[in-house]
Amino acid sequence: MPPDPMTNAETVENLIKQASRSPSGSFVEIGIGRGGTSYLLHKLAKDQGRQLHLFESDFDENISKWWCSDAIIHRGVFPETWVCMSGIAFCFYDISNVEGAKFLISRMPTDFVKNGIALFYPSNRSAIDYTTYPDWSLGGRGNMRYPYIENRL
Repeated sequence: MPPDPMTNAETVENLIKQASRSPSGSFVEIGIGRGGTSYLLHKLAKDQGRQLHLFESDFDENISKWWCSDAIIHRGVFPETWVCMSGIAFCFYDISNVEGAKFLISRMPTDFVKNGIALFYPSNRSAIDYTTYPDWSLGGRGNMRYPYIENRL
């Protein structure tokens, strides 16, 4: 049985909506916890023919045995485990680490496709609020719980 996401249904619905509308490219999740949202991203990635990258410092080996054997697993602390990659269409940054969020934002112009989306855990809002890249579209202010940035470059 797949794990339940550790977040509320509204957030999960938004995550899947954002990922499914993202342009062609790979999916990334940073901070997978029990693997609930990773399971959903994996299912969507398979349905859409995309690659999935999972970043986790305390990775549960059972997750890859259960359902994501074809995902690329990056074990260790983010951002030390980041590898230069291009073609990211969607990233769910689900850890509370502002410095890591700033690092990911700095990688968006080179590693994300045009109109690629990064969805952030709410405690990283300060990293996003100080982002001054004029060609990016920032969403998620106000009532939306998880802020996001869309790469317009």
